[in-house]
Amino acid sequence: MKILKIGEQVLNPYQCSYRCRVLCHYPNEVPNNLFDEDAISRLSMPDGVYIRQNAPDPPTTHPFLITRLDGTRYYGVALTFFEQINNDDGTFSDNLSSTAIISLNRLIENYNRTCRHQRRSSSLLYASKAICLIGSLAHYSTFKRILELLYRMTIEHDLLGLPFEAHLYNILHELHIPSPSLSHSVLKLNVGERQLTV
Repeated sequence: MKILKIGEQVLNPYQCSYRCRVLCHYPNEVPNNLFDEDAISRLSMPDGVYIRQNAPDPPTTHPFLITRLDGTRYYGVALTFFEQINNDDGTFSDNLSSTAIISLNRLIENYNRTCRHQRRSSSLLYASKAICLIGSLAHYSTFKRILELLYRMTIEHDLLGLPFEAHLYNILHELHIPSPSLSHSVLKLNVGERQLTV
């Protein structure tokens, strides 16, 4: 991250967007289907990563479509939410690289110094993050429902203390989506001791 200036004006780090990257994807390899990290990054978080202070925005979802040069299509839904990146004492979590921590600290300190704001040590910082489900069939509403229910269950019930991403990994190996020709299907899978029904 660099401190952005227009003339002598320093931009607010909470109003800027930052470049995103794929942190992980499952499964790691699919035969005859190369993972397109650039397309996923651009389509899952088209506005980039945002930093918020104390009151993050509620989660949102949006569908997207990837069309390859050979005409194959992949359909996806992204759920974007805000994840806390620092603790109550102002220290950053381990999920950020040391370079990102240093850059973010400098950016915020420069903004606070320039604008004569003092960031209290109790201020919580949140960064936007997206989780996607992608498939070869256009199951947009099913993907959206799975992401929303799983997110809500993770937030409300702290599902076995595992991160949101771990449950998505399990879904890939437990859930078989029925044929699109079936207009009314019910999918059930267990998440910890709870059952997710879509």
